[in-house]
Amino acid sequence: MSIAYSLQRRRAGNWAPMWILVPAVIGAALAAAFVEYLITHRAYDIWGGILVSPPLILLTLPFLAREARRAGDHDIFRIFVIALIFRLVFGSALRYVITFKVLGGGDAGFYHHFGAILADRFRTGDFHTAVASPKSYRLVEVITGGLYTVSGVTKYGGFVFFSWLSFIGYYLFYRAFRVAVPEGRSRRYAILVFFLPSLVFWPSSIGKDAWMAFTLGIAALGVAHALTGSMRRGLIQASAGMYLAGLIRPHIAGMVAIGLAVAFIAGRPPERLRGTGSNLKPLIAVVILIVAGLFTWRALGFVNHSLGTGKGLTSTLEANAKKTAVGENSDFTPTLAVSPKGIPVAVFNVLFRPLLFEVNNVQSLLAAMQNTALMAFIFFRWRWIVAAVRSCRRQPYVGFVIVYVGIAIVSFSSLANLGLLDRERQQILPFLIVLLCIPPFGLRDSAGGTETSDLDREKVESR
Repeated sequence: MSIAYSLQRRRAGNWAPMWILVPAVIGAALAAAFVEYLITHRAYDIWGGILVSPPLILLTLPFLAREARRAGDHDIFRIFVIALIFRLVFGSALRYVITFKVLGGGDAGFYHHFGAILADRFRTGDFHTAVASPKSYRLVEVITGGLYTVSGVTKYGGFVFFSWLSFIGYYLFYRAFRVAVPEGRSRRYAILVFFLPSLVFWPSSIGKDAWMAFTLGIAALGVAHALTGSMRRGLIQASAGMYLAGLIRPHIAGMVAIGLAVAFIAGRPPERLRGTGSNLKPLIAVVILIVAGLFTWRALGFVNHSLGTGKGLTSTLEANAKKTAVGENSDFTPTLAVSPKGIPVAVFNVLFRPLLFEVNNVQSLLAAMQNTALMAFIFFRWRWIVAAVRSCRRQPYVGFVIVYVGIAIVSFSSLANLGLLDRERQQILPFLIVLLCIPPFGLRDSAGGTETSDLDREKVESR
């Protein structure tokens, strides 16, 4: 009787099948054994990271579930959860091993050391050191110190936290895409932005990369709202994201501000601003231009101060090339994007190097493999890119992306180190991927970017 009732519940979908329950129980047992091993054989500096993960996951799941309901896409929630766990577990662990076992600590070791010092001061109520100069590396130290104040000093826990911070940033990029690009394939965008290897690896560490992913995500969502009619909300959110990004890299915040200004002025007014409301566009454009001017002015001041030059764009880029030409096996002679002749080479360098024949270690091999795959993907998706460019007036966010990517390529074309170039590229890729996820007119459907598993349509897309 009970067996028949259980089978009936199983057919009704109210009882999890054994092929899910058994692996779950086995996985939980293995996880418990692994945690016990870490506690017994490793210091809190390592296994404390295990304690940081569950609260972050539980804090994030409600937002992911809400977004899945909003999108009307049950599969996207699975993608979210897999991406979150993959990043917190695999991404942070791989980054940790390479940082401390291969590279000897790098900047992450520096941030960890001073974060631990700040945590001791925070516990005694001494916050003066933290607020004295909330800029550049000190900001990362303050965030790390605040985390350690709550969690205890756990180096791997810091990697897990910053990895989570980058996930939130890429989630906000996904939200921006959903809001501003109704013609796009949002599920495909999510897969690319969550699982592209460099977007998993570089921001999964204590450092500036995770903070930039987080703040650029905030800015991107604000830009998406501003360009689709939610002007006040969008400008406040975009300004907050640009300000937070500018605490570390003001020139990146300036790129966002310029992209927003150009996209708003050149794009078609949102429906909420058409008719009598369209008279507000000049006033709003002036406000955006002022914001863009402030961030651009601050960015130029930062660049000139850091490079010690104020002689114009070419001189600044040349100075940056000399400054970044470090490393025995990864330095190269860059081509500056300051002339029509140099632009194609600069675009290729910034987006696709290192190449497979330039590999000198495992890290550069992984980067080269991704770059080759990305190059092939872009080649076969050229029609999608053309469709995206054509849609930039009716979808101004696409225009914003094009302007931002263009300025970023000019800026990063001066980098003379392949490793640094691969690292900085993660500030371009979430924007570039937008252009790869807007289908040509013949491949669009009424789902507004929610993809189905229709086999015939996938065959058409692969042609």
